[in-house]
Amino acid sequence: MGWLFLRQFCGVFIALFFVLGCTTEDEVQEVKMIECAKPNPLKDRYGKRLPPCAKDRLGLPLDASGQFVTAVNFAPGDQAVLSAGKDGYTRLWDLSNGEKRLVIGPHKGAIQAAIFSPDARYIVTAGHVIEFWDASSGKLIKTLDSHQSIVMSVAFSPDGTYLASGSWDNTVILWDWQSGKLKRRLVGHRGPVKAVRFSPNGDLLVSAGSDRQVYFWKGKTGRYLRKSSNFMSEIEALDFSSDGKNMAVGMKNGFVRFLDIFGKKKKKAIRGHEGPVRTVSFFPHGRTLVTGGEDNTLQFWDVAEAKRFFEFNEESSSLAGIYSFSISSDGKLFAIGAGDNTVRIWDSVEGTELLRLTSFLKGLRAVRFHPRGRLLAIADEAGKMKLWGAEQGSAISEFVGHRKAITSIAFSPDGTRALTGSLDRAMGMWDIKERILEGAIEHDTAVRAVAFSSKGRMVASASGNDAYLWEWVPSRSRGRGTFKPVRTFAGHTGVLTAVVFSPDGSLVATASYDKTVRLWDVKKGTQRYLFGAGEAKGVQHIYPVMAVDFSPDGKILASVSLDTTVRLWDVETGAHRIALVGHKEPVYSVRFAPDGRTLATGSWKSTRVWDVGKFQEILSIAGHDRPVLGVDFSPNGDVLATASADGIAYLWQLSNKN
Repeated sequence: MGWLFLRQFCGVFIALFFVLGCTTEDEVQEVKMIECAKPNPLKDRYGKRLPPCAKDRLGLPLDASGQFVTAVNFAPGDQAVLSAGKDGYTRLWDLSNGEKRLVIGPHKGAIQAAIFSPDARYIVTAGHVIEFWDASSGKLIKTLDSHQSIVMSVAFSPDGTYLASGSWDNTVILWDWQSGKLKRRLVGHRGPVKAVRFSPNGDLLVSAGSDRQVYFWKGKTGRYLRKSSNFMSEIEALDFSSDGKNMAVGMKNGFVRFLDIFGKKKKKAIRGHEGPVRTVSFFPHGRTLVTGGEDNTLQFWDVAEAKRFFEFNEESSSLAGIYSFSISSDGKLFAIGAGDNTVRIWDSVEGTELLRLTSFLKGLRAVRFHPRGRLLAIADEAGKMKLWGAEQGSAISEFVGHRKAITSIAFSPDGTRALTGSLDRAMGMWDIKERILEGAIEHDTAVRAVAFSSKGRMVASASGNDAYLWEWVPSRSRGRGTFKPVRTFAGHTGVLTAVVFSPDGSLVATASYDKTVRLWDVKKGTQRYLFGAGEAKGVQHIYPVMAVDFSPDGKILASVSLDTTVRLWDVETGAHRIALVGHKEPVYSVRFAPDGRTLATGSWKSTRVWDVGKFQEILSIAGHDRPVLGVDFSPNGDVLATASADGIAYLWQLSNKN
């Protein structure tokens, strides 16, 4: 894993070398940086001051304060992961494509813990009460309510017969959960119980919490056995090794301690974190322990030696702490529940981030200027597309029809129609003037991106691992237009994230989670180039590619990735031109300005504008609180629009003309 991070660092160094090597000192000085008034004298219609460079704010920001992910757990079979948080909802995510399969809730208050039943039929959430939900339908099945305060932790016995719960009322309850009866209330703790676990064979039930003590109970009866006392700090988390011989506890003061269960010995406490340890988890083989804390780090420990051998430090302040953690049954994946309300899925072998899942229900996914520049289309997580007056800053019309989030918007060249793609698997064609859905086509999986050709007759969609070419056939009858299939572009080995036409309509570019970009011949249906595979080290994306865009002259293709880089490719030769380095976080969106001289990229909370000819960053703007998932320039290039998962869109003034 460490080797991978070193390789990534070297790639960044190589990219910087190319930038400096291709740009002379005089050329750098000639680049005109865009300057913004600080502070910005403008305010939005709600009286709130705008960030520097912003000319307007559309919509109100989501209040995400304190909405961190308190629980993550892999589903049996490792095909899905659940997350739960302070917002009172539980979400089930499909790991093959990052889609939400199910949203469960609201729970009665904030969720402190969430787990699957051993047979995967139920999802159990805990907070003010314990609730059982059907894992397929999301229907509430039963509620257990015998604690006198908030339930902090729950655990099933290995055979699924009993459920244990630990609460802020200082007690542990052993439940016969199928009948809903309280089997036994376990009393002894002198403070809130924050963690409960059964041993792998079910013989032991262990509880720990704020009183700095670990209690051992008989697993099947709840009978008191013994306790281990005198821990130096409050205990936040605990876990058993797979063989049941070792146990680890994480404490509020940042220390980790290993316990020999059969020897009943406490090994030396070791300082691992600079803040509270929120999660401890053994790998399935039992030789490695992972701990996560509010200091944004994951610590990897050798269990036999009780020594730390690797530290993964997520330097980004946006992570805002690690509050929950889960390892897949085969140990190949792990999930992080973060303080920024995201779930991050990592490959534990390669050390690469595979998915970043955002839980907001009202965030914005896409933004696109109308060809005439007077209107701006914005799409949200609720499946709605709104048209805004770019100058008035007010919503003019709303288009409703999709059942899930709209992922992509494209206008026809003449501006009479809008094309949308959605997580509900549909691509829709909308009549802008009449405000009606003219036609729709359903795909097998979510539609991640859509695009119009330059002549407006052909459209493309990205769904699953393939891209599809369609001929749009309008009809004189209201709402009766059809999509006629032309061909499929197949070859990617991962879910597609983007599809775009070249300016002349002869090529289609696609991007994918397989870390590559492919260029296709529209007329022949064949692949022309595969960018990023077989390239020399340092000149290919090492994480999923999230977006691509052609320059207006069709000579350059830009791609952005979760690896934080922006890469430029030569369309004619397929060669890698350069990597634009500056982002410190994953990059989600990219767009060339109409004159082709500048390029905008959206990342985590920030947007950057680049001088394409000089490979120079000329502006970095901040204002969003979550990923910037959409960027677009006005037709004259004076204004940049950004849309974010924080629920707002900004208009940024890039010219002093107005």
